[in-house]
Amino acid sequence: MRDQDFSYFIEKFGEATSYSAVPEKSMTKWKGILPDKLLSYWKTEGWGTYKNGLFSLVNPDEYEDVLDIWLEDTPFKEMDAYHVIARSAFGELYVFGESTGRNITIQPLFNQIIFSENGFMVKTT
Repeated sequence: MRDQDFSYFIEKFGEATSYSAVPEKSMTKWKGILPDKLLSYWKTEGWGTYKNGLFSLVNPDEYEDVLDIWLEDTPFKEMDAYHVIARSAFGELYVFGESTGRNITIQPLFNQIIFSENGFMVKTT
């Protein structure tokens, strides 16, 4: 059963237009690194694409090299270990920091990294 947040997302974006089941190996790899809520979405919804590509939940492993290039020579590289968790149709990458949470968006179209200054506080459990 979907939670209220994902139900609202589906209400706005519709059901996935394409879908890939997340292998158990990936679930195990990312457990304790990415948020449990995201992993629960992966388990029930998979890596899905919505509105014919407008928004996609993605496999972070597939974006590791691209993310490294974007963060090279930036202060972000040393601040946290980051992983791409979603992308938009316009190439925006939504990035999650292991210690700082979801605080970076990469916008290749405009050659910029958008960040939340408030998001750079280390999260506590």
